[in-house]
Amino acid sequence: MYNITNKQNENNLMEAFNDLVNDFYSKDMKTNIVDEGDYYLLTSDVAGYKKEDIDIKFTNNILTIKALNNKTSENKNYLIKERLCHEVTRKFVFDDVDSNSIKAKINDGILEITLSKVKKEDKNKYITIE
Repeated sequence: MYNITNKQNENNLMEAFNDLVNDFYSKDMKTNIVDEGDYYLLTSDVAGYKKEDIDIKFTNNILTIKALNNKTSENKNYLIKERLCHEVTRKFVFDDVDSNSIKAKINDGILEITLSKVKKEDKNKYITIE
């Protein structure tokens, strides 16, 4: 049995709620990941986001993409308001990526991230006879 204090339950509940909200809004950032042999190619829909609205981080084998959409103004008399100010976060785990060679660009509303794989070394050592 796990002994969880109320504070931990509160944190777990908040994390679950945040995950649920992010799952809902992640539909705004549909993503494909293709294994291209020497690298992975991640493409993600980011239409409506500027380059400055998007943060990309790679830490402990986790690629995090965070985008903030704050296009609506609260000072208007809306008849219909369907566009919300929200933050979308997507996380992907890669265990064979060279973090120094990750590249990202945006073109026509598509975020493209190239993640080069770590070169696997041959664990066999060949000895030359003299």
